[in-house]
Amino acid sequence: MPEDLYEEVIEVDERVVIQRSDCQMTSSRNWRTEKTSTDENVLISRELDIQRTKMDLISLKEKGIQSLAVILLHSYK
Repeated sequence: MPEDLYEEVIEVDERVVIQRSDCQMTSSRNWRTEKTSTDENVLISRELDIQRTKMDLISLKEKGIQSLAVILLHSYK
């Protein structure tokens, strides 16, 4: 069995929902709206904590990790 190609995993905790007229979940919320590169509206249900993300990345660098991979959920949007 091949060994893992990674040492650490950091989850950047931001969540978005595609805005749809038939979605009742979003009607009672006051979420910020943004446009995607495909000109669709998304609702930000959990804001990115930039300070925490920065601290997590600094921690990786201090551990000697010099490269990383970024995986984006719904990156096609």
